Amino acid sequence: MTPHRCKAQIIADILITCQGTGASKTYIIRQVNLNLKTVDPYLDLLTKRGILEVIQKEFVIYKTTANGEQVLKSFMAISEIFS
Repeated sequence: MTPHRCKAQIIADILITCQGTGASKTYIIRQVNLNLKTVDPYLDLLTKRGILEVIQKEFVIYKTTANGEQVLKSFMAISEIFS
């Protein structure tokens, strides 16, 4: 059995998944191993805080913002210290 991830790790995984051109909700669910019920609160939190941006195209795309890149960098630095 795999250990549970903390919320910070899930957020980091979402931010990594949404880097570059961004990702759809379905892609995030698959890549980060979440379900529809658990992904929505994270996406809401991250978009409200300006860490993810929502891009309207054929379907909604979530993209990591510059602020999100800084959050991810900080998380990675802290993770490295404690690993």
